[in-house]
Amino acid sequence: YTEARHRAICALRCAKNKRPFESQDDELYRLEVDLLRPGAVAPSSAVVRRDVGTLYNEYAKVVRYYFEVRFSLYQSEHE
Repeated sequence: YTEARHRAICALRCAKNKRPFESQDDELYRLEVDLLRPGAVAPSSAVVRRDVGTLYNEYAKVVRYYFEVRFSLYQSEHE
């Protein structure tokens, strides 16, 4: 268990299942986390919202770079 891994799983779960970030603040969810790992604190909705935004923005850079490289290769082949 790591906090970073827990946050990543929460971000992926919210994004994949179209769950509201506020589901992180549900008291029963927090009790479940504590039951499975006593002392662990579930990330708040604000943390998960920020993490999803960061993942989106950083991955967008990767996608942009990919297309810039592909476009440059295409241009050089068709000059």
